[in-house]
Amino acid sequence: MERATASRQGDASHGPRPAVAPAREPRGAVARLQRSAGNAAVSKLLQRAGPEAPGSPKELIEKYTSLFMLDEAALGKDLAARVVEKRDVGFAHGVFDALHVTDRDDVAEELARAAGTRLRDVDEGLRIRLVREMCDTVVDEDANARWTRSGRASRPTAPSRR
Repeated sequence: MERATASRQGDASHGPRPAVAPAREPRGAVARLQRSAGNAAVSKLLQRAGPEAPGSPKELIEKYTSLFMLDEAALGKDLAARVVEKRDVGFAHGVFDALHVTDRDDVAEELARAAGTRLRDVDEGLRIRLVREMCDTVVDEDANARWTRSGRASRPTAPSRR
């Protein structure tokens, strides 16, 4: 009991806790933040944290795989949310490495679609890789136009379906 009282007094002497906590706090941190700073602070923290990366690229791919079918749109959207904020760029490369060759172009296209105008904010090395993944296969005119608008395509046009 004496220790708990000293701890509470120590907290009071240092003033209120900051309204920001690291994104990967141990269990109970969000509840402590809510008690000390309120629901608005928790909301801000969760919005800023973004999607949390699973332990490995294969785990992320498995997250979006059901009945042996990959949801390329959902995976591309997840990766886009990470890479436009310049987070998990190496992890994104790992995901592309782990993908089956036939899925890479589709995920690259979905990432570009989800990133929209923020595609220019993506790390240049990853952006070049996305272009290469898309150019290794045949893409439709819409995908080709998205890459042309990105302004930094390493190749002016991709082969088109006719």
